[in-house]
Amino acid sequence: MRAREQDRAVYGTMLSPHEAERQLRQQGARMTAQRRAVLDLLSGNRTHPTAEALISAVRERLGCVAPATIYNTLDTLEKLGFVRRIEGLEDRAHFDPDTSDHQHAICVNCQKVFDVGPVAAPADLPAGFHLQTILIQGTCGSCAHLTQYSEGED
Repeated sequence: MRAREQDRAVYGTMLSPHEAERQLRQQGARMTAQRRAVLDLLSGNRTHPTAEALISAVRERLGCVAPATIYNTLDTLEKLGFVRRIEGLEDRAHFDPDTSDHQHAICVNCQKVFDVGPVAAPADLPAGFHLQTILIQGTCGSCAHLTQYSEGED
């Protein structure tokens, strides 16, 4: 797949805010304004935002919201299986509302996260090793192009 096609890769469907609300209520949880705002922001979102980006966006919608409220909301949504937490490159996690079977590639320069298809586990893992995720790190096409351009100016 070419780089431009990869940016648009879609691996699974995301839970709609309406369906998430229905499932929350089935599990005895309330649909708070903060949960609704986070779910609305994540619905159809393939940018893999950080909690900090979501906090900022929720504040734009609702006004003053404590960061702990959004962190707790994301923890709840993760526990319920509505979002996936992506960790590995930076000190902060990214969140993916696409919970289908896929992995992530993270650019080591700009920290942009890309969806990629499922990746097979290495055959030589130690006996009894329980694999949780495979993290692919590299340089995205935009950053590689910028590096080539700046190196060519010497």
